[in-house]
Amino acid sequence: MSGCVRILPAILLAMLAACGGPSSPPDAGGADSARPPPAASHTGTIALSPDERTLLVLAPDEDSLVLFDTVSPQSRRVRFGPIPGPDARGRYAPSFYPRALSLSADGARIAVALERSGEVAVVRASDATIVRRRRVCARPISAAFFEGDRGHSTVIATCAADEAVLALDGETLEERGRVRVSSLPWGLVVDHRRALAHVTHLHGPGTTTLRLSPSFSIASARDVAEVAPRGHRTLAHGKPRSLYDLALHPATGALWIAHELHGDDTAQPALDFESTVFAAVTIVPTDAREASATLSIDARLAGEDGAFGDVISGPRAVRFSSDGRLAFVVAQASEDVLVIDVARRVQVGLLRPLEGHWPQGIALTRDGARAFVDLRNTGNVAAIDLRRDGEGRVSLARPAALIELREADPMPSDLRLGQRVFFTANDTDVPVTTNRWMACASCHPEGTTNRITWHFEHGPRDTPTNAGGVDGFLFRTAARRDLREYWKTINVEQGGHFAPDDTVLAPYLSAVAAFAERAIPTPPPPTVDAAMAARGRVVFFREDTRCAQCHSGPSYTDSGQGNPSLDLAGPVRLWDVGTCNALNRNHEDFAGHPRGPCAFDTTALRGLWESAPYLHDGSARTLEDVLVARNVGDRHGRTSHLSSRELAELVEFLRSL
Repeated sequence: MSGCVRILPAILLAMLAACGGPSSPPDAGGADSARPPPAASHTGTIALSPDERTLLVLAPDEDSLVLFDTVSPQSRRVRFGPIPGPDARGRYAPSFYPRALSLSADGARIAVALERSGEVAVVRASDATIVRRRRVCARPISAAFFEGDRGHSTVIATCAADEAVLALDGETLEERGRVRVSSLPWGLVVDHRRALAHVTHLHGPGTTTLRLSPSFSIASARDVAEVAPRGHRTLAHGKPRSLYDLALHPATGALWIAHELHGDDTAQPALDFESTVFAAVTIVPTDAREASATLSIDARLAGEDGAFGDVISGPRAVRFSSDGRLAFVVAQASEDVLVIDVARRVQVGLLRPLEGHWPQGIALTRDGARAFVDLRNTGNVAAIDLRRDGEGRVSLARPAALIELREADPMPSDLRLGQRVFFTANDTDVPVTTNRWMACASCHPEGTTNRITWHFEHGPRDTPTNAGGVDGFLFRTAARRDLREYWKTINVEQGGHFAPDDTVLAPYLSAVAAFAERAIPTPPPPTVDAAMAARGRVVFFREDTRCAQCHSGPSYTDSGQGNPSLDLAGPVRLWDVGTCNALNRNHEDFAGHPRGPCAFDTTALRGLWESAPYLHDGSARTLEDVLVARNVGDRHGRTSHLSSRELAELVEFLRSL
């Protein structure tokens, strides 16, 4: 059994056990109305109704919600708009993109966050009818009901682009409160008993807890600690990233957070897949005076100190069994479900294989006998029978059923295959890694950036975004021209096994290139002051700032300008923007042409707000830093003469792109 990064003292585990441990499972029999309301509401892509007769599953690529009757079986579909399809340029971007759902306590209503339209919708479960929808913010990711005093309900919503959490009237969806939080609020769980909402932030620093009262304020914030290196680069460590989901333990109230650790301390050539990304679950106690614990996987110390006994990658969702004794972690990249004994904090089961691809979420029956896993890429749900032995281990019975939800796939087949390759680390299916360790999406969550700067041989480089497709050359020094040339990155950094002349594997490369080019849409921008952004646009295009000299065209870049075939031999427009240092070195492009250490390709500005930190080495934390602190000598735009008001207007324009 492999390693566990233990931050919480072992004595505390004994104390928790002595204080009562997990609660007993609720009575599964009797009328549904006799059961108490749930202690917590979780958001996710899949859920079971209180009577366990209806399975609710989101289909983001189809702009719909499916309600599947587990008894009939029949299904009903709620469409939030027309069936999406490729546009005139072949780009596939659903207009609404439902991201997470949550049921009201009685199961009568479903709250759904629609990321791309900025809406929250409420659906009546009995007849699958949308009873209310309202645009509430930029990029809502999660929405959950909170049942307050005197039967009044509130919908809590996380807004990633606006960096806010909203309280909405449960009937009208009108805004009743707003709290500004740190970047990219994402996962959400509502604690009804304590009147608290817990929110994760996709790239850290951790979680924010909000007080659900008329004041609707921040109660506390807890960072998910960076795990320091422990003597070897393959021992789990690094910065917390991809904090997709969290769950509230039914007895202790502890938060269990599914995420990754990204180790940015190893430099090439030692940098490889085993030293880069580690799957993790962090446990945050309810008492802020107590330390957290992070469970993970180590590559070299099998049997040393417990936790995960198998390699998983891409933790996406976490849920508890009804008795609180087991935690189930859905791993989207390794395409499996890890089962953890809550008291001992070690792996006791692994649900692998799942048959379909790209698992997103899990729903469990109250008796713990069956799990339903949402498989987004293949458009189905795996219904899996679970069995426990006398020692608490969990075994996987072959899927009792593979529930087909998709009527017809609106996404072109090459993009669907590319989606599968981009998000998978299942090397028994596609040889993109070794031992199910790493996917393209490990460093490009949501197809964008993990906000990490890596130490490559040619210099420090932050992770670029893939959102919105490719404009011009690739790499910071225009060292590549085609996404299919990333077979080298797959092999060197991910541990994959691709070759450019392999006719069997070539379709996978072409498909993932097509997906990255045409099916990772630019994230919706934050809500901006339109008048201020308009004035900033004028500043941007003024001759005295020279911003548009390099940032031109529809994507605001001159990359490939004058070289429509993107010939690496030239002409290639590269610029010394004054950010070079001794860590940057001479190197060669993909075809063997020399590239200097200080000559950089012009970055596209589309979706700029989400790609912080900025510049090739991630040395500018904010857009203000790009324009002032890291623009010594006015090397990337003449901004030293701008007033503070003009700078603020320019930043607002850049945020709007």
